[in-house]
Amino acid sequence: MSTFFARTSLRSLSTSWNAKDLFFIGVIALLSLLLRLPSIAEPSRAVFDEAIYANNAIRIVEGVPWIDPHPYFARSLFATIAGEFPFQTTAIEWRTNAPFEDFPYLPLRFLMAFFGTLLPVLLYAIGRGLGLAPPWASVAGVLAAIEPGFVIFSRIMVPDMMLLAFGFAGIALALAGAEATDRRVRIACAVLAGACFGAAIATKWTALGLLATGIFALLLARRFVSAAGVAATALGVYVAAFVWFFSAFPMGGHPEPVVTSLFPKNGMEIMLPGDRSQTLQAIFDLHTAMFLINDSDDYTRTIAPSPHPLTWSLGLAKLPLWLSDDGTRQITLAGNPILWTLALIAFLLALVAAG
Repeated sequence: MSTFFARTSLRSLSTSWNAKDLFFIGVIALLSLLLRLPSIAEPSRAVFDEAIYANNAIRIVEGVPWIDPHPYFARSLFATIAGEFPFQTTAIEWRTNAPFEDFPYLPLRFLMAFFGTLLPVLLYAIGRGLGLAPPWASVAGVLAAIEPGFVIFSRIMVPDMMLLAFGFAGIALALAGAEATDRRVRIACAVLAGACFGAAIATKWTALGLLATGIFALLLARRFVSAAGVAATALGVYVAAFVWFFSAFPMGGHPEPVVTSLFPKNGMEIMLPGDRSQTLQAIFDLHTAMFLINDSDDYTRTIAPSPHPLTWSLGLAKLPLWLSDDGTRQITLAGNPILWTLALIAFLLALVAAG
């Protein structure tokens, strides 16, 4: 057992929980729902990137091949749910405040509210797994439940809360597997953690940091086989997400680029597979193009300006969320630099104390 886990008194989630946990989970979940569900249908227009995900779902439902610089798990999930609700809209304007027409955006907002409610509960579970008493573990859950950014992104049709929920579920399972003494429990935790990490990475590549955190925890606990199992399962789920996306276009063919003129790149010919034998080659070619586009200055000029990564850790980044049609009104998300800086300092002190 590593020094880190000995100091944090990590305990098996299956044996350390009691009736108090149900109470605190209920309070956290109720608080989350009360902040996320009321008037979730408003506005009935696209906020932030909702128009992008709505159009992506429409294309998948209609079987129109397309490609994007980001992974496709959330888009396939959105399309599967939207396809259960008949609609006639064939496209939505690619802008904020665009009307949804009859596109079923509300079920997808409810889905994000579910993941947004699950995230604070997962943070509570991680706190309990690290040995915190229920009242102290609930602090993380309550803060996540009331965090304005989390509340807003839990009420709109973008997959960020899904990414975080899957990612922190993977961390919770990795921590449980690190402490488990039963081999079958360790295997189950590794497989489930890997599946969660794979789903998170297949939503956005930024989840790779969450995967690294889970694997790091397992390596500290000298659970090398479990760490390898998590990585392998995550890779398998990630590849499966692309296979699921390809299945929406059984005839394959040349896809339409979401960002005009950027695909193919440098003469590359992208072809979605028409049969299973072409799947791996298509995944490789698509990832090559995705990496090139994400590294392209042409692409970064087509999206909203992205703050420098160092500004995020200090809460100095600002995120444009909504703009009125006439351009006179705007909503921008901005972090509290004092709280973000204190949180970063607390995190660094925790690392020093754990070391």
